Amino acid sequence: IRPNNNKNDGIWAATADEIDSDNRNAGVQKFSAGVILWGGISGDDLYPRNAPFYFNEWLDKKCIQIGKTRRTLDSRLYSMFIQQVIAPTVKQISPQMGLIFQDDCDRKQRMKQVLGTVTKYFHQRIDPNDCTSKMADIWPIENIWAIIKEKLRGMEFQNIRTLKAAINKVWRSIDATTCKKMMESIPRRMMAVIEKDGSNIHKEDYE
Repeated sequence: IRPNNNKNDGIWAATADEIDSDNRNAGVQKFSAGVILWGGISGDDLYPRNAPFYFNEWLDKKCIQIGKTRRTLDSRLYSMFIQQVIAPTVKQISPQMGLIFQDDCDRKQRMKQVLGTVTKYFHQRIDPNDCTSKMADIWPIENIWAIIKEKLRGMEFQNIRTLKAAINKVWRSIDATTCKKMMESIPRRMMAVIEKDGSNIHKEDYE
């Protein structure tokens, strides 16, 4: 696959026969290859401990298993992800605690199959209608993604394997003290959102 969609990277010839078959039949990768991460944080640690969960790899495998051509997340696959990945991971963090599920307002979160799965595995659910986009400012896992992004900023990777190795290294460098500090800031973050009437908050607003 050719790495981009720039016209300047085309092959020009008088006839198609002058171009070797590999280049003549090459596909075009319109966007840079990357990864989609999922993970959790508690006052003790990050979960999974050694590396974040690479969601795009899971999605590719599941789409192949169920014969789904497009690698997109629908309500059926999201329900499977909750059952197979989210619920077991969260139970590992808090095995004895009544768990409250909260997600964004995407349509798939409201589908009957997903709602049934959430009801089965979680003690309570925050209705999407009660959520706001500013909730992302409250949850510390968003800070973890920001740390990874900042640490890798400006770096170039030859392939997905080296990218994942760099991500895993940053993930493992985040210790329990950092996690505890982030989790303890949640009440202050909530108060900051309230005080700013639901506007975006920044670190200086709650520290």
